[in-house]
Amino acid sequence: MILSGELKAGQQIAEEGLTALFGISRTPIREAIRRLGEYGLVRIRPRARIEVVLLSDKEIMDVMEVRASLEKLAVVLASQNAIAEELENLRLIAAQCHKHLADGDISRTFETDSRFHLELARLSGNGVLLHSLERLDAFVQLARLVHCQNRETISSALMMHDDLINALVAGDIGRATQIAERHSHFEPPPSGEKQS
Repeated sequence: MILSGELKAGQQIAEEGLTALFGISRTPIREAIRRLGEYGLVRIRPRARIEVVLLSDKEIMDVMEVRASLEKLAVVLASQNAIAEELENLRLIAAQCHKHLADGDISRTFETDSRFHLELARLSGNGVLLHSLERLDAFVQLARLVHCQNRETISSALMMHDDLINALVAGDIGRATQIAERHSHFEPPPSGEKQS
């Protein structure tokens, strides 16, 4: 619900509401909230007030800076480990991103984009790298839901998937890492305003 945008950044979450919604006791809800807190997706305030994290522009830039470095490493390692069939699977995921955007489903587009990037990390063969990018992915999703809703900007970013795959298939690692770095770059609008 957080990563789909159903629960908005800064929104308060009531345990009672979640227990009613899911029809379960408070114990699993509290455990889920605790884990979301560990991942940094919710903040637990005094008096058991829980709210969805609202990232500052600085926090977003920090996340994207780390993500760009890790994605470049993923590309280098994937180029050494991935076989043709795995790269074709990446191409299928990239095509699904385009389809969801064409259907106007931005939330689903972002979810599928995450699958693309995590599959690329998996192809690196480095479990620590994959785990690190999985942890960062939630913050990337939050940043996008708040700041990146412009379809042209999203479409342009998705085209980089195709360019990246083509570079990997061609064995052009220099170009692939440049694309990965450019693709991971994200600049929030001035004053924290949402892109339209």
